[in-house]
Amino acid sequence: MKHVYKTGRSIHGFAIKHGFEINLPLNTALTDMYMNCGDEVKARSLFEACLTRDLISWNAMISSYIKINQSNEALSFFNRMISEVEPNVITIINVLSTCTNLANLPQGRCLHGYAIRRFSPCDSNLSLANSIITMYARCGSMLTAEKIFKSLPKRNIIAWNAMITGYGTHGRGL
Repeated sequence: MKHVYKTGRSIHGFAIKHGFEINLPLNTALTDMYMNCGDEVKARSLFEACLTRDLISWNAMISSYIKINQSNEALSFFNRMISEVEPNVITIINVLSTCTNLANLPQGRCLHGYAIRRFSPCDSNLSLANSIITMYARCGSMLTAEKIFKSLPKRNIIAWNAMITGYGTHGRGL
């Protein structure tokens, strides 16, 4: 990883030295590279210095914080993001995982409500439905998880595993 970091910093330095414009796609790529190489300070500095941010740049930061198990930071970035950019399904799936990790059922319910309004019907996107089921099951709201699970026209292994794990975790296993 050290080699990748060094190479990335060299490319960044080259771009600055030779007067390349650090536009939004380049800024996002550099921010993501710094986060993936463990330089959160540099990544955040680049992100904050960028005057215009799009869905991709916000999603990159949120998913990077999730990858390094900083769910509170991911949630904080999401809360900032929604004042600038409308989240997409990928954003919601990512942030649902933070709600799951933090056992933040109230925020998870809000995201579920948003998903219903924005992406209805949720069961048409199996990845989103699975994330919602997983969040409810791991947060102990098994009746809601079960209701969503039963409403799915097609259930995959992820949905089944979410339910089994939820039942086992909350004392309803075999």
